[in-house]
Amino acid sequence: MLMSIRDDNLIRAQQARTEAAGILKGLVEAKAACEATLAGENRSDMFKVVAGQSSLESAIAETRRLIESLDRQIDQAVRDLDAEDQDVFATEGIEAVVTAGRLSLKSPRFTQAARAAV
Repeated sequence: MLMSIRDDNLIRAQQARTEAAGILKGLVEAKAACEATLAGENRSDMFKVVAGQSSLESAIAETRRLIESLDRQIDQAVRDLDAEDQDVFATEGIEAVVTAGRLSLKSPRFTQAARAAV
């Protein structure tokens, strides 16, 4: 399976989504830790008092919007896959397509010349 630019973009979008999900998890954990610290010290978040939401809440909301956007892009890319890739996707799921793409990009047979031909 020769990777096209579209296939490569699907892999990159999936990687970005995975990274964003990890960042979201860290932000949620940081928010919980900050709230626990503030509660333990009997203080309030001054930024939240002034702005209506904490900076971490803003970052969490923005990260969730980013993930939703990436999900839409991934869904569209999956709908646009060629028949061979759709067969893999139908039987193995998106991770199989992403893994196959990563392996083909790392393969010595997938040279710069092959990339230029895509």
